Amino acid sequence: MRKKISCIVLALSLTAAAAWCEPVPDNLDSQLKQLESRAADVKSGKAAELAEDALKEALACVASVQAASASGNQKLARQKSDLAYLLLDVAESKSAKRELLEQVAIKRAELKKLELQLEKNLQGEEK
Repeated sequence: MRKKISCIVLALSLTAAAAWCEPVPDNLDSQLKQLESRAADVKSGKAAELAEDALKEALACVASVQAASASGNQKLARQKSDLAYLLLDVAESKSAKRELLEQVAIKRAELKKLELQLEKNLQGEEK
């Protein structure tokens, strides 16, 4: 009797462990659509001009996600999808960085102009 119960418990625990270990399938198609829409948004923004190299790399990764998904390789598609999201983040951050650098350059030019104007005004007062 004990052997039967222990065998049943062992069998149940093994089947439960197998069920717990199996990953929950994500809806890869919806992830791919979200990824494509985000890539299109980034491509239509300033990142297309300011972070062209990073954007090209991200778009290539999106294409590899589509290829992996079409071939049925779910694991590779998920990995490439994560990489594509990260590369899109990199493209957006590079774009924001370059945009801020441009703004800083403009502000520096304005500051130099104001400093020259201040010097002229101070020299005019000394005479």
